[in-house]
Amino acid sequence: MTARADIAAALSSVEGVNVTDYYRQSLKTGDGFMRLAVRNRPDNGFGWIDTYEAWIALPQAEADAERWLEANLSSLCNAASTVAIVTSATPSELALSASAVVSGVIIACSVAI
Repeated sequence: MTARADIAAALSSVEGVNVTDYYRQSLKTGDGFMRLAVRNRPDNGFGWIDTYEAWIALPQAEADAERWLEANLSSLCNAASTVAIVTSATPSELALSASAVVSGVIIACSVAI
């Protein structure tokens, strides 16, 4: 497997979460996808560090989204940390079209390659 697939599988081990390796547009709460955010070279000049972002859909009502995060964020971060270093979790919105915006959370995970 690749780091992208490993992180997706780890996140999908959390009940109610289904993260795919690559982008998908049709999302419901708990569904998500992986994307490469950035590749950096460490200060020592050896190797690379890839940071992947898992974008996971939240309930669309703000209060429900906050409750879902409170109930699931620790489990998501713990699951991802079994295969990568979790560096952040940030609430986000994804524009699917000019009139359709989906609330979500971005969990950033770094791996050395």
